[in-house]
Amino acid sequence: MRSALAPVANDSKRSTGSRMSLYRSGTSLVEALVALLLGVFLMHLGLTTLRRLDDFEDRARRRHDAMLAARIAHTVLRSELDRGRAGFDWFATEDSLVLRAFRGTGVVCDLGTDPNEVSVAYLGDRRPDPSKDSVEITRRDGTDTRVALEADMRAASPCGMELDGETTRVWRLSAPVPADAVVARIYESGSYHLSGAALRYRVGRGGRQPLTPDVWQDVSTGLYLVDSGVGLTLTPLPGFGAPRSGFLSWARP
Repeated sequence: MRSALAPVANDSKRSTGSRMSLYRSGTSLVEALVALLLGVFLMHLGLTTLRRLDDFEDRARRRHDAMLAARIAHTVLRSELDRGRAGFDWFATEDSLVLRAFRGTGVVCDLGTDPNEVSVAYLGDRRPDPSKDSVEITRRDGTDTRVALEADMRAASPCGMELDGETTRVWRLSAPVPADAVVARIYESGSYHLSGAALRYRVGRGGRQPLTPDVWQDVSTGLYLVDSGVGLTLTPLPGFGAPRSGFLSWARP
């Protein structure tokens, strides 16, 4: 009897083992599917996060460009207007500013033997450039004379009244220097333009050179006159932040 039942018992064990093996195989397949779905979800989450970070970085960069451009425009235009007189040294329209752009000042210290030459204690943003600069000479009574700068040379010796940062220059002008000259300022004829989404500067008849990134809307960006003053309104392009407006200078005649 034992020998007859033994094969049956063995067959029963093999059947149970096969079912357990199938059960274990089915469990592994489910786990693999769950792991695959979880991996896809994590990958999608990672890509979505990267896209959001890229969008955030792009928005931050655009707003930074708009803020930097606004700071440059206000600082440059305010400095230029403060150096001249409204209606005389500069003229403003809605989208441009035409001016004598003063670049340095020389205190007259010696007229010299040549009537067209003068020695000055000079201090400025840059060295005088005869190829594009003119000179505004102020006399003792406050009147002005404007002549062309033909030559700029370093003086052999200081004029004895130099301050920190000043150098003694000898200028040759296109006309005789007035005997009562006290101050001489160099300037270039230029213009600023708020067009093409940026602030641009042009010297004489040259091309317009951009000073800021292209961040503004042309239609609603420009200069304005109010309460005898000049202001600046900047409307950024979509996504570049909020509009900005500020006072630049009194429009004193």
